Amino acid sequence: MRATRASARASMAPTSRSCTSACVDSRPSPMAPRSVHPPVAALGGAPTSAGSDSARTPCERKKRPPTCTLAPPPSSTRSTNTMPWVREETSASSTASGPAPVQPTPRAPRAAKRQDERRSSCTASQYRELHPAEATSLPPDRTRSWFGIIRASMRPLMDSHDLAAGAVLVGGFDGLALPPALSERLSDGRLAGTIFFRRNITGPSQVRDLCAEVLASSPLTPLTALDQEGGRVTRLRAPVISLPPARSLGALDDLSLTRDLHRALAEELSALGINFDLAPVCDVDSNPANPVIGDRAFGRTAALVSRHAAAAIEGLHDGGVLACAKHFPGHGDTATDSHHELPVLPHDLARLEAIELAPFRAALAAGVDAVMTAHVRFDALDPTVPATLSRAVMTTLLREGLAASSDAVVVSDDLLMRAVSDRWTVEESAPLAIAAGCDLLLVCSDPDAQERARLSLASLSRSDPAFADRLRDAARRVTRLRERLAPGIVPSEALPTLWQRPSRLALEARLDALRSAPGSAVDPTERS
Repeated sequence: MRATRASARASMAPTSRSCTSACVDSRPSPMAPRSVHPPVAALGGAPTSAGSDSARTPCERKKRPPTCTLAPPPSSTRSTNTMPWVREETSASSTASGPAPVQPTPRAPRAAKRQDERRSSCTASQYRELHPAEATSLPPDRTRSWFGIIRASMRPLMDSHDLAAGAVLVGGFDGLALPPALSERLSDGRLAGTIFFRRNITGPSQVRDLCAEVLASSPLTPLTALDQEGGRVTRLRAPVISLPPARSLGALDDLSLTRDLHRALAEELSALGINFDLAPVCDVDSNPANPVIGDRAFGRTAALVSRHAAAAIEGLHDGGVLACAKHFPGHGDTATDSHHELPVLPHDLARLEAIELAPFRAALAAGVDAVMTAHVRFDALDPTVPATLSRAVMTTLLREGLAASSDAVVVSDDLLMRAVSDRWTVEESAPLAIAAGCDLLLVCSDPDAQERARLSLASLSRSDPAFADRLRDAARRVTRLRERLAPGIVPSEALPTLWQRPSRLALEARLDALRSAPGSAVDPTERS
C-alpha cells in the first residue's frame, strides 16, 4: 500500500523545478480564475503578442520582477470638468463599415496603481519632491494631519446635489490669509469663489498672493470678487488706481474718461488676480436723503446713469474683468439702508420702468456679466418679501423680462444683511433666493453660515425635483461664467511696472481735479 501511494505521488510530481507540461497544457485548472473576455482573435481583434502579459504562462508571470516606476500619468488624460451638471459634447464613433471590433479591457498598469497608492499614503508636498514635473497640477497640501486625510476620504460622498449647491455660493472671511476651511471648500467644490473686503487687504502684493492661493485651489477658476466702485467704496487703495466717486464722473459726463478709467482699473485688478468687480452701481440717485447710495450713483437722471454704466462695463471688459450691475431693480429712491433694515419702495410699475429699470436695460445691452439684487421691498411687484426672495421680481421681471436675451448671472446681495437676516435664517433665505431666480448667493462672512446654506440647498434639492432643476440651472449658469475666466496674475517683482504704465500716468493727471470734489467718506458696505 505504501509503495502504491509513493508511486502515485511520483507520477504526479513534475520531473524538474522548471515550467513543464503543467504550464503549456491547454486544459484549464479548476483553481484558475476564468477570464471574463473571450479570446481577442475570436472577436476580430489583433492576436495577442508573445511578449504581452496575457500571453505569459502563470510561471512566467510569477517569475517576472515587479516594476517600481512611479511615472505620473499623461496630462492629456487629466479631466478638469468636476461639475456633473455640465453636459459634455461627444462625437459619434460609428463608421460606415459598421461598429468597431470589441476590445478586451486592458489590465490596470501596476505603475499607475502604485502611484495612486503612493499619492494616498503621502502628503502633496512629499509627492512634489518625488515628482517635481507634476507639481503644478497638484492641489495644495491638505493631508498634513489625520483630520485632513479623513476629510479627503469624505469627498466621494458628495453627490450632484452637494456640488450644485456649492457651485452657487460665494463666501467671505475674516483676516488677511485664506482660512484652511475655506480653502478646503473651494477645493471640494463647496464654494464657487470668495469675496474680499478691506479687512482682508493690506496692499497689492498681499492681495496678489492671496488671489494666487484662491485660484490654485480649484481646477475650475474660482470667482475672486470685490466692490471696487471708486470713491468711498474702494477695497484696494494706492498704488492701485483710485477712481473718483461715480457722481463726479457723471457730472463731468465724459464717457471716454469713464471707459478709460474702468479699463485701467480692470487691468490692475486682473494682474493681481481679481476677476470679478461688483460694479458699476446702476441706481439713480433720486432721493437726496438716501443714506446708502448718494455719490455712488452716476447721477440723478436715468439717462445719465445709463450712459456711464454702459461705458464702465465696456471698460471693465476691455481690461479683462467681469462686471456686475447693481442693485436691481433699484435702490436709489429709498430712505433706509438695507444693511440695517428693510427699505420699501412704494412706486408703481410705470415709474419703475421709466426711472429705476432704465439703467439696467442699458447695462444688459452692454453685455454685463451679472446683475446684483437689492434687499428692497417693491410693493407694486411683491409686497410680501424683499426683491432678492421674490419670484415676481427675479424671474418674471428680470430673467423672463429685461434679461430674456441675456445669460447674465443673477447675484444676490449678502444674505447676512439685516434686511434679510432679521426675518430669515440663511438656511431659509438661500433656498428662497434660488427659487426666486437668483443664480449666485453671497454670504460675506461667517463660514458656518456658508456651510449651513449649502447643506440647506442640497437637502431641498434631494426632496424637491422642481427645486433641483432650478438649482442645476443656476449652477450651470455660474459654471459657464467661471469657464470664461482667464486670470493673468503678474509676478510680484513686476508690480512696480504696473503702476508706471504710460496710459495710467496719463489718466492720473486727468484725475487730480476730480479727486478734490466733495463727497462722503463713509463706506456703507463695510462692516462696522
